[in-house]
Amino acid sequence: MNTHEGFAARCVRAIEELQEVEGVDVDTRGIPAVVPELADPDWVLRDVAERTGIRLAESPFREYFFAPDQLRARWNTTADPDVIGEFCLTHIHRCLVEGPAGLQDPTLTEAENEILAELRIIDQEPMAGSGRVTGLRVAAEREDHEIWLYDMSQERLERLGIDYGTYLENILVTKGAYGWQYLFADADLNDPGLDDIATNLTMMLGIFPDMFPNHSYEDLRERLEARL
Repeated sequence: MNTHEGFAARCVRAIEELQEVEGVDVDTRGIPAVVPELADPDWVLRDVAERTGIRLAESPFREYFFAPDQLRARWNTTADPDVIGEFCLTHIHRCLVEGPAGLQDPTLTEAENEILAELRIIDQEPMAGSGRVTGLRVAAEREDHEIWLYDMSQERLERLGIDYGTYLENILVTKGAYGWQYLFADADLNDPGLDDIATNLTMMLGIFPDMFPNHSYEDLRERLEARL
C-alpha cells in the first residue's frame, strides 16, 4: 500500500469500527471524490512550496498524507453512557494553499490573537457547531510546525504537545471524542467550564477499551488522570 493511501484507509476503518458497534449512531456525510493531482504527495508538497513558500518536512506530512478533500464523521452512543464525537480532517493542500483562517477573538490576549490569526484549520466539528477547531501554525522559513486548539465557547487557545502525525493517530484511537485534544494541552479539566469535556472523556475512556480492544487507551487514561 502506498503511504498516501495508508492513512485514508486507516481512517475509513476507524469509522467502520464505530459502525460495527451496536448502540453507536454514525453520520459520515460521505467522503468527497479525490481530485487526481491531489492524490500525489510529491505534487502537493511542491505546489504548496511554490504557492506559499512553505516547505513541509517529509515527516510526518508524507507519512500521514491522505487524498480525499476531507475525512469526516460524527457519532454518538444511543444509550448510557452518552458519549459524542466528531472529526472533519482537511486535505493538507487545501489547508495550506487557502491560507490562515484569520480567526480573531476579543476575549483573548493580543499575543494569542496573533497566533490565532495564523492558524490553518486541519480539523473541526462542523456538524456539532461546537466552535472548536484545530489549526496548524507553520512559517515559510521553517519546516517545523505547531498544533493549536481553539475553543471558541471556552474562550481558549491551547498549544498541543503533539505534531501533525500524532494528532491524526489520536483521531483513529479517540474517533474524535469531543475534547480529546485537551488531553495533550496544559489544561485543568477540573475547571467548571470544562465539566462536559471531562465527563465525555471519562465516559469514553470507560467504554472504548472494551469496544475497541485493538487500540491501547492506557496513555490517554494517564493523561486524563493527570488533568483531573
